Amino acid sequence: MKFLHIADVHLGCTRYQLAESPRDFYDAWIDVLQRYAIDQHVDFVLMAGDFFHKRNVPPETMNYAFAGLSLLKDAGIPVVAIEGNHDQKHADSEYSWLRSLADWGLLILLEPTIEDHKITYQRWDEQTRRGGFIDVGGARIFGSDWYGASANWAMPMLVEAIRANRREGAFHVLMLHTDVEGHQTHPMPALSVAALKELRAVTSYVALGHTHKNYSIDDWAFNPGSLEITSIDEYRETRGAYLVSVSDDFQIEAKHIDDYRQRPFQRLVYDVTSCELPEDVTDAVLSQAKVEARVAESEDSKPII
Repeated sequence: MKFLHIADVHLGCTRYQLAESPRDFYDAWIDVLQRYAIDQHVDFVLMAGDFFHKRNVPPETMNYAFAGLSLLKDAGIPVVAIEGNHDQKHADSEYSWLRSLADWGLLILLEPTIEDHKITYQRWDEQTRRGGFIDVGGARIFGSDWYGASANWAMPMLVEAIRANRREGAFHVLMLHTDVEGHQTHPMPALSVAALKELRAVTSYVALGHTHKNYSIDDWAFNPGSLEITSIDEYRETRGAYLVSVSDDFQIEAKHIDDYRQRPFQRLVYDVTSCELPEDVTDAVLSQAKVEARVAESEDSKPII
């Protein structure tokens, strides 16, 4: 079994009022799909939340989504997704763009349900295009919601819901969009490592998303990081995707990949201590940029400085 695990694609993100930014996020995503999903003949693709950058999707962004997902559909590769905090439906609506993409047959959106204040799962139904888990070959894949600061509260219920729906002899995957204690870059409370590890008894692989940097926990829970940089604060972080191979006895080989099309970033620092006037700063910074700023190499995108 082989699959591609990506998260935080953020289609539609615009950085620093640069008109070409939305295309950057599409280029990164489509390059990863072509090189590491289609060319590698994976069995399925996992998208662990924040496929879109915002709930209200511009037409250009929806065109990008349709183009990439159609590429995978034509290759016979199913895409399994969950909602992240950026692309979840509004509280007063049953509709979201991810649900529409699921209705159009372009992806499988996994959503657990709440019954009697407990998380429950129903099998994915091809007719209604709804469900909380699906079997793809030897894998049984479970979805989850965006729990935010309530993630620690949700974990015991997820454990019990998955346990009630395990399949004998399957490789069990949970997709989870959350920060994890010790790895978060957001100020909000994170899921504790202890709570996360409660899932170890019922899962073979946890496909994480939300934090825009790469990390793994015990060769079992994996966060690939975002495909592209959403802000300058992230430019030093390792990010990318996981190409995962699973042996017949469920041994995992998760290869982190970052060799795909990305726009380069460069941060220049200038010490203004010796400057007496604002124009001194301006002249010095422009002079430094002229000497040290990177330029585009061959067909690469121009760097953001």
